[in-house]
Amino acid sequence: MINDLLFNLFINLPKKSTLNIAIVAVFSIFITSCFNIREIVHFNSDGSGTFEVRTDISELMSMMEMMKGIDGDSEEGDMDSDEELEEEENPIAEYVEMYKSQLELIKSIPGISEAQVVEDEISYVVGLYFQFKNANALNKAMNVIYADEAKSSNRVFFKVSKKKVERIDVVNMKEEVMKTMTEGDDVDEETLNMMRSMFSGVSYTTEYSFDKKVKKSNNTAAVIEGSSVKLTQMLFDDQSKVSLNEVIKLK
Repeated sequence: MINDLLFNLFINLPKKSTLNIAIVAVFSIFITSCFNIREIVHFNSDGSGTFEVRTDISELMSMMEMMKGIDGDSEEGDMDSDEELEEEENPIAEYVEMYKSQLELIKSIPGISEAQVVEDEISYVVGLYFQFKNANALNKAMNVIYADEAKSSNRVFFKVSKKKVERIDVVNMKEEVMKTMTEGDDVDEETLNMMRSMFSGVSYTTEYSFDKKVKKSNNTAAVIEGSSVKLTQMLFDDQSKVSLNEVIKLK
């Protein structure tokens, strides 16, 4: 999933790199967000709506480009060959392939339409978009996107009624990333510490909008503006107790 690509991006920095922890630490001070994930969901009055998940790694790629630049300055004359440059892959290619593999499954779900992969190679943003007929179709599609072998394939992410929307199941992205970080055979403690520093600003945001005005949310961290509700969870902020679970009541 998302964490696997980020892990690969980090450990696949050029082997000749002379950067050390001090340099990465300096970068980390100025990088306020390593990458962010956004779920954007609109609910119509009849329970149908649209869903989009976006993964934005632009700031991570910006930092990695700076690191490569410094490394290039420190080793003059050691230029990549044309063949090596040609072999460099699009950094969001793995995301695109992952979402494309999910796309066919999502398209086959009754009640799902207009499903498509959304990608922007310039901005390093990639995601999935679809329209859903009801909460049942939405939940089935989200089970494909957030498939987890350790969990049921029939997880209930949303319950929807005329004046209430409940977000029940959420993805524990911090747990997923930490698991991937510690599974790498080539990852030593120095690399882990650098990765923890880089991931300090990782965020997961849910944005819900409705045809009706929002009355209230039971989540105290929710930001309500008219007919929309927004929640942001900083995944690696140990002081933050923000949960993405909530019950939203409409007027």
